[in-house]
Amino acid sequence: MIRLTSLITAVVIFLMMLGAFIFINYEVRRSIAAIATARVDIVKEEARGADAQITKEFLDRTVAERTQVETYFIGVDGTADALSLVEQLARASKVEARVTAADITRTASAFHEELTVSLAIRGEFNNVLNLVTMLESLPRASYVRNVSLEASAGGTWSGSVVVVFIKSRAL
Repeated sequence: MIRLTSLITAVVIFLMMLGAFIFINYEVRRSIAAIATARVDIVKEEARGADAQITKEFLDRTVAERTQVETYFIGVDGTADALSLVEQLARASKVEARVTAADITRTASAFHEELTVSLAIRGEFNNVLNLVTMLESLPRASYVRNVSLEASAGGTWSGSVVVVFIKSRAL
């Protein structure tokens, strides 16, 4: 009887130890899986942080270039500034100029549109030529689309000039 009790006690202890071993083994595996998932998340987060740092450094390094590009185009609210610029160039060239039309047209670009400015002009030939040259050489995304001139009495010339500015589109 003592042997049977000892055997039963030994089996019970063995089963308890086996249960504890299985439970601990299950918990260890689950913890290892959780640690592996956490490591993957940490690596991903570190990569994101490195990407953000690289992007920040790139943006810091390219401030001057980005400013040049941004000022190359007429701003979203820059229509009045473009018209004022054209008028200033006309005054500097000693040419009478009057804006007869200013139209904004969509382009295929999702980011830009065209601002077409039509001018009626009058002045001496060399001054008119100087105005057209200044309009063509603006440090802006622009071009002279059309120039039409006629000689008038007294050595003055009159006609029209059409200038197109590339303008940033509101997003």
